[in-house]
Amino acid sequence: MKLYKMLGLVALFVVFTAMSCNKNDDYPTDSIEGPWQLVYQESGAPSAAPYIITIDADGGAGSDTYSIYNFDNSGSVNPLGVQVLKSDTVLTIISPGYSGNGAVERNYSAIYWSYTGSSGFVRSKFKRP
Repeated sequence: MKLYKMLGLVALFVVFTAMSCNKNDDYPTDSIEGPWQLVYQESGAPSAAPYIITIDADGGAGSDTYSIYNFDNSGSVNPLGVQVLKSDTVLTIISPGYSGNGAVERNYSAIYWSYTGSSGFVRSKFKRP
């Protein structure tokens, strides 16, 4: 009888552990659109506190051009956003004043940026908030 109880507890533990691994189910796993939060940044400027960027498709579904709002933590300084061109999991910055690229994880859970902008050279990582 004790063996059955122990097996039952182990089974419950496994089920609850598996359920807790499903994070960010509200975010698409096939799109970069939506909010992203800075989790790491390396640059010549003082270290940035975590901030949120928002990515929207220009031209709707199926578009390969996107606008990123609050990119480089610019707030309302650049209300038009920074534009990028997406090809598979590579993002290429096409806005004047910036040059560089981003790489999107295959499951769309993180974006890694390497670019030059108003703050000089920046390397950063964004994840879904």
